[in-house]
Amino acid sequence: SQSRYQGMGDTSIHHMPAGDLIVNIFIKRHPRFNREQDDLYYNHNINLWDALLGGNIKITTLDNRTIDVTIPKGLQPETMLSCRGEGLPNVQTSKRGNLYIRFKIELPKVLTNDQIETIKKWK
Repeated sequence: SQSRYQGMGDTSIHHMPAGDLIVNIFIKRHPRFNREQDDLYYNHNINLWDALLGGNIKITTLDNRTIDVTIPKGLQPETMLSCRGEGLPNVQTSKRGNLYIRFKIELPKVLTNDQIETIKKWK
């Protein structure tokens, strides 16, 4: 995205009119996080077993801190967990937004015969 500011320019040269100062700011997309106002969104892939059994993961935040996130047992596809206060600070209130983690469950592409038989028994 791009922001543009226009205002009074430099008046340090006598007998010359002030010019305009134009500043263009380009904001580059982050490779891992998407921003919506003060909130951040992050996609995280987990395997089927972690979705079924739960567990813990570590997420590196935008400001390079590491936070621990608990994956609940029986996590459903596209579930989103909220980490309160781990988003961006609001410039007016200093209150931080939230970090939302969306989980994508990766299914195994290949199963052994034993795994297939075990899944059939569960079914």
